[in-house]
Parts: sequence; C-alpha cells; structure tokens
Amino acid sequence: MLLEKGDELISVAVIRIHGEKVAEMPLVGTRVQYQRQGMCHLLMSELENMLSALGVERLILPAASQLKDTWIRSFGFMQLTSEEKFQLLGFTFLDFQDTIMCQKLLSPIIRKNPQGRGD
Repeated sequence: MLLEKGDELISVAVIRIHGEKVAEMPLVGTRVQYQRQGMCHLLMSELENMLSALGVERLILPAASQLKDTWIRSFGFMQLTSEEKFQLLGFTFLDFQDTIMCQKLLSPIIRKNPQGRGD
C-alpha cells in the first residue's frame, strides 16, 4: 500500500493477507522528510479500514525491538502472547532477527444492505 502526494512517495507498507483471519505487515516505512508528521498514522488508518472492509480480523507486525513501544502506544498494537503465537502456527509470517511479533485486532465494518440496515 502506498501513500503518495502527486507523484511523490511518502509512506509504504507491504501487506500479506492470509484469508479473513489475519494479515501481516512485515515492512512499513516513511520517507525521512515526512516522518513525525502523522503520515504513517494516515497510511495505517486507511490500511486498517481496507482490511476491516475485507473482513480481516487481525493485523500482525514484526516490530523492531526499538520501535515496539511506539507501535503499542501510538498505533494500538499489542505483543503476541505464547498462546496467540500457538494459535497462528498454521500461518507463515515473515520474521526478522531482533523483532517482536505484535498484533492489532481490527474492528469489523458493519455492511449495509440495500434497505440501509446493517447485515
């Protein structure tokens, strides 16, 4: 997923969707001149809306150890417990040295039927 301003790339995230249960975001980055301006928050908001609309339940992120607290405090992720890791053993995730697996539970989007009522 890309966040662009005109033809200029601002932020990017690599997403792998594993059915409706889970998606992973092994790589995410923002160009230096756009850091600390909320660009990653904008990208993440759009990404989470898209995944929720697709019915994806959770987003997995291998967080660099020095950025784990940022993902938890600023973006609402939480570190995976041993039990949660066990539940996800059937999925193949990208994992990098010195990363901590985190997740964010996504809110389901209530889809409206043609009469304007939620399904």
